[in-house]
Amino acid sequence: MGHRDPTPLAFMRGVKAEGGWSVVCTEEVEIHPSSEVSPYAEGRLWDDADIPALALMVEKVHEHGSLAGIQLCHNGSHGANLYSRLAPMSVGHFPVAGHDPVQARMMGTDDIADLRRRHRAAVRRALAAGFDLVYVYAGHGLNAIGQFLDPRLNQRTDGYGGTLANRARLLREDICECNGCNICVSGDTTITPIRCTQNPTMGEEWRRGWHPERIRPRTSEAKVLVVGAGPAGLEAAQALGKRGYEVVLAEATRSLGGRVEREARLRGSLPGSVCSTTAGRRSTGFRAWRWRSRAGSRPTRSSRTTFSTSRSP
Repeated sequence: MGHRDPTPLAFMRGVKAEGGWSVVCTEEVEIHPSSEVSPYAEGRLWDDADIPALALMVEKVHEHGSLAGIQLCHNGSHGANLYSRLAPMSVGHFPVAGHDPVQARMMGTDDIADLRRRHRAAVRRALAAGFDLVYVYAGHGLNAIGQFLDPRLNQRTDGYGGTLANRARLLREDICECNGCNICVSGDTTITPIRCTQNPTMGEEWRRGWHPERIRPRTSEAKVLVVGAGPAGLEAAQALGKRGYEVVLAEATRSLGGRVEREARLRGSLPGSVCSTTAGRRSTGFRAWRWRSRAGSRPTRSSRTTFSTSRSP
């Protein structure tokens, strides 16, 4: 969402605080026009005019007693600066990440001094916005400091290159329930609001008034058939069940979870990522049916699985 949608972002972060998170942080926040990733929408703290939008997020987080954190970032060669049209700067001379025909130039000592000054100015603005914690973002190789740390990129021969101590010099001078699927980051490439496989209300707190723990009661006596017990079908079935509807869930296979069940077996997946999609649904009171594959067939009672309405331990 970033600087483009400050109100939806503030409400979304506020719901995290309401849910019990002790610290709620921003995404990466650009500290200067020489560090912007347009057309993607990240946070922005270029000058004092950006303080009110971030202060709104802080207000929503503080309403529920949580601390608010901000991740300050200079994108280095990860930003082509298509909006500001400033020349990108990084640890060395090389093309910027992505497909834009833009070259980053090596930062000189004056540029490094400017970067340190801009970080300090951003810290002062972050404190003015009310943030309790200030991070200097240096991870994932998506920022100037991380690029200085990376020996593959940092080929400098001055006091900021060579040894680990030298590569970390800039960092020293300046100075986060997820299943790891990264669909939240996919909005960066589609220029759409954030979303989450574990929490379908994510990003809709303000626009639609959705909340992960407050669900509207049913408005009719209709019965609902949900076809497909993948993550979307399971989520729809359990949400409808919580609203009070009688729900039948039809599935062509003998297992629940769909693609999430397969993805959980991928190397590097977080353990237990399917539990919240399948086993966790056993408290919703819907019925699951195995759907026969031939056209026009109906589910049979012999293939039915009935889930308990009691709470899971």
